[in-house]
Amino acid sequence: MSSLYKFACFDCFVSFNRPAFKKGNNYTAWLAESELEYVCPNCGKTLAFMGRNFRSPKRTAESKWLASKLLWEAGFRYVGSGGHESETLPETPASARAFIKFTKHHAQKVGAVKNWR
Repeated sequence: MSSLYKFACFDCFVSFNRPAFKKGNNYTAWLAESELEYVCPNCGKTLAFMGRNFRSPKRTAESKWLASKLLWEAGFRYVGSGGHESETLPETPASARAFIKFTKHHAQKVGAVKNWR
């Protein structure tokens, strides 16, 4: 059985646990991008790969979802084993925008810069 990672839909405010590798159990806590793509069963959009440590906000916490989306678009992923010394990723849109603007190097900035479509 493959290890599971978090994938999210920023439009429907849902996340899912899914495998990220085509074959085998190549598990790593630092995976930046998934080999596999999934679509949201609610809206049909491609899900965003969030990493292993993403904690899905409540559906009603739209502000936290927006902060997660901004971070994802800037290349931040919820990765690692918790053993890094970088600061915690922010949970509000305003703090996420400032964090993205002023944080050039961070242990969780491992993904490609993307736009949610």
